[in-house]
Amino acid sequence: MKFFFLPLLLCSFLVGCASAQQAASSDTFWRIAGKYIYGMVVVSNDIPEDAVLKSDACLKRDAACMLALQQVRQQQFATVAVYDTVAFAKVLVPKGLSLQSGDIIQLYVNPDATRPPVFTAMGTRAAQRNASCDWIDGSAPSRKGGVSCNGWTYKQLL
Repeated sequence: MKFFFLPLLLCSFLVGCASAQQAASSDTFWRIAGKYIYGMVVVSNDIPEDAVLKSDACLKRDAACMLALQQVRQQQFATVAVYDTVAFAKVLVPKGLSLQSGDIIQLYVNPDATRPPVFTAMGTRAAQRNASCDWIDGSAPSRKGGVSCNGWTYKQLL
């Protein structure tokens, strides 16, 4: 039972550190909340271990703290663009995926705006993007267009 509690504790720490959404408006968030969407990775970064050490998970520096640190070492934060100015900061992704800028991933957007979106599946690697999974109708740097992948398109959110 305590092994079930630890991931919840870690999630609560990460939620405290993460700003779940950097969207243009709260109206935009409610259109995508509770949905599976695709987005393009802008950047991915390691989670700072010192933030975990300063969290409630590591108050006692016990086995629970060591497990929290181990789990953090297996994950990264990614910034993921969905369309136009809609992007999520600090999406938790598995570190083993070695995500690169331009990779397209699927996320589940939690209806609770204080919780970050969750990685659910790989769409395609940047080098393998094609008509079935790519950024369409413009470019991410120009803040035009959005992701279309595996029959899903950002236009479903508009």
